[in-house]
Formats: sequence, structure tokens, C-alpha cells
Amino acid sequence: MATVTRSRLLRDVPPAARKLLAGQALSALGDGVFMPLLLIYLYRVEGLSLPKASLVVAIAPMTTFLLTLPAGALIDRIGARRALRFAAVGQALGVALLAGVSTLPLYVLAIVIKSAAEAAFWPASSSLLARLAVQNRERAFALRFLAVNAGIGIGGLVAALAADISRPLTFQLLIFADALSFLLLWWFVPTESTGGTTAETETTDEKTTGTYRMLLADRRFVLLMAAMAVLMAVGYGQLDAGIPAFTIDAAGLDESSVGLLFTANTVVVVIVQLAVLRRLGNSDAPKALAAVAVAWAVSWVVLGIALVDGITGTMWALVVVIGSQVVFAAAETILQPVHSALINDMAPDELRGRYNAASALAWNAGFFAGPVLSGVLLGAATPVWYLVLMVGGCLASGAFIFTLRGGLTAARARAGSSEESHQLR
Repeated sequence: MATVTRSRLLRDVPPAARKLLAGQALSALGDGVFMPLLLIYLYRVEGLSLPKASLVVAIAPMTTFLLTLPAGALIDRIGARRALRFAAVGQALGVALLAGVSTLPLYVLAIVIKSAAEAAFWPASSSLLARLAVQNRERAFALRFLAVNAGIGIGGLVAALAADISRPLTFQLLIFADALSFLLLWWFVPTESTGGTTAETETTDEKTTGTYRMLLADRRFVLLMAAMAVLMAVGYGQLDAGIPAFTIDAAGLDESSVGLLFTANTVVVVIVQLAVLRRLGNSDAPKALAAVAVAWAVSWVVLGIALVDGITGTMWALVVVIGSQVVFAAAETILQPVHSALINDMAPDELRGRYNAASALAWNAGFFAGPVLSGVLLGAATPVWYLVLMVGGCLASGAFIFTLRGGLTAARARAGSSEESHQLR
């Protein structure tokens, strides 16, 4: 990795990519303003029963999961720019509809529209960002991770200060602020790339007769996605389920500690990402991803200290739990940019949408499996066995990714040479 001075961090990312990143930060702020309050809005403000409100919320990730692969094919067919703009408008429409309906079927329709658009949003934005920042992809994706996290964090703070259940208008305003953020994103989607390629030309270039069968023929990519699904299940997939449950039931802490845990995670991500940005370049991606897996294994070991007699249920348990999240979050800052850059370096340009969609699907599979895994393990086994299996999952996936190092590095180099030749032509 190459060290870069702070003054060059943004300059090294092309202006068109910076414009896109600014738009994504804005849309993340919008989602942070309202989406964490969706269940509360439906249940406490709109008067749905808790089971019905929970059903609407649960439909969102399932819809996104089911439509991710078709969205990838659509991106390759119509172009990343056009797909991203359609996705932004779709999310704005879905969110805005939530403020104008009052029956369960229409709430479901609104959330399906938003989630269907979201299925295309992230693969399209990744594909477009990769095209705009060919020479500095890791740094560009690191900036996106930082911008999105900062946007969500600031949005959540605004929501905490503005939302008032006794004044439904405050929720309506937050909904429209979220919708507006996605409409404004349309303007932030650049109409010209760094190489002077217009949106119309790009769309023509990206049309393809390729299929997911061609992607499945890329054995190294498929194996990498399998390993990433496992790593997500024992990593990110535990953030909203296993770790909070462990913190309360096994470490003996209260609910407020969970809030401190997530706050620590966000703060560390923002601070450490700034430091990591200066060292990102064309890193040894498989080695870096394996290191992330090892770091997450260490975070689980640190969390296990909370089970030691004399620590459980005390302030020291809180220190241990937060400490484990510091390690976890620091590794996140390497995972996101390195993984995204690797996928886009491996992807043939005509299949870039499919590669990004398949990557998103692998991550989402881990997110789905994680809560199920923690529920079974914490319910049927001791916390110690839960930790052992989490550590084992991290180390196994990391070791497997490292075994792919030679093939992945060679595939990345070949794809990079092909991409540079295409640009020169």
C-alpha cells in the first residue's frame, strides 16, 4: 500500500467520481433520517399492529434479496448510469408513498417499490464508481464507505432530534427529506466519465449478450463469494442479532450498552477510515481480506473475556464489549474498499453489473444466515460454543480466501491489463 498525503486524498479520485460520492452521502443522510424509524412510524404513528408493522419491515430485505440478480442483468443491459438514476427515482417514490397511504397493502407496495429499487442501487453505484475511478478504485470505495457511514450517522442524529410521536408531521417531514435526497441524487450522477465517455455511449458499450452462466464459469470468483458469505454470517450478520443478544444475556449488560456498542463502531469507522485512506492503493486484496477475517476472529476472542468471572455484569464487561467492536470496526475500513475494488478489477466490463450484484447477494446471504445462526447457537448451546464457532468461521473463511490468493491476483492483473488496453483504444 502506498502512503498518500491528506491533500491528495480527494485529488486522486476523479471529479466525476467525487460528484457521485457526494450524491451517495446525501442519499445516505436521507435514509439515515427516516429508515431506522420505519417500524416506529408504522406502529406508533400510523397505528398498525406490531406484527403487521414488522411484516412490512421484513418484506424490505427479502425483496432486495430476490431482485438483486435480475437487477445486475438490467445494469449490464441499460448501463450503470441509467440504472442508478432509475433506482434513485424508485427509492424516492417508494419512500414518499409511505407518507400518503393508510392501508397495509399500500404500505407493502411502497416498501416493495423502495426495496426493488434498492436491489439495483448498490450494484449500479458500484459499477459506475468503478468505471469512473479505474486507477484509484480502493481509495474511491473507501471514500464511499466513509461518506455513507457519515451520512447515516448524521441522519440518525437529525432523526433523534426531530422525530416526535406526538407530532406526526415531524415523521412526514422526515419521509419527504428522505425522498428528496434520492431525487437530488439524479443530479449528482455524472453525465460524463473521466475519459469523456458520455452516458449514452456508456449505455451502448455496456449492452451485453452475456449471462450469469459466464459469471459462474469464473471459478475463483464463485469460490470467493462462497467464502465471503461465510465471513458475513460470522461477522456483519452478527451485528444486529448475535452480538446484542450476547451483550445482554451472556455479558450481563443492559440495553443501553448495545447503543454504546454501535456508537463505538461508527466512531471508529469514521476515524480509522481517514487513516486507512492514506495507505490504500493497489493492495494485495486476498491477503488483506484474510487479515480482516483474522481481525474479526480476534474481536470474538476479546468479546469472550466478558464471560470471565468477576468481569461479567461489571463496567469491565462494557469495556471489553466496546473493545471488541473497536477491533471489528477497524477491520471494516479495510474490508469494504478492498473487496469492492477486487470485485470490479476481476469483472469484465460487460458483466460488471452482474459481478456487483452477485457480490451483494453473497453478502446478503450472510446477513440472512447470521441471525438464524446466532439464534440457534445461543438458544441451544453455551455462549462459549457460540464464540468458538464464530472464531472458527472467521479463521476458516480467511484461510480459504488466502488459498485463492495466487489465482485471484493473476485474474485481477489480467482484467486490469485488458481494461487499460480497452481505455487506450
